[in-house]
Amino acid sequence: MKQSNGYFLVSHKAVESPNWHNLTVSGKILYFTLCKHWNRYRGKRTWFTRSEKQLAKDIGVSRITISRCKKSLMRYGFVDTAKTRKGHYTRWEITYLK
Repeated sequence: MKQSNGYFLVSHKAVESPNWHNLTVSGKILYFTLCKHWNRYRGKRTWFTRSEKQLAKDIGVSRITISRCKKSLMRYGFVDTAKTRKGHYTRWEITYLK
């Protein structure tokens, strides 16, 4: 995996969106965490996989909180998700970075 330079890209379009204010703090932290993971694969593909359990551990919240935030991010158009074939991981795509 590519070494981090201590920063990651977040779209101005996303944080300046009127929908940004509808997100909870946990939803915003999840979005930033997803952008951080997406940046690791930038240029190789437009999506990445990460389980809700792994994201909960990354952020320090419950899996239920991740699930609620995921629904909110999807509702407001910040991300698209799909389950992988095995069903254990979520395939994430940051839609506001397009």
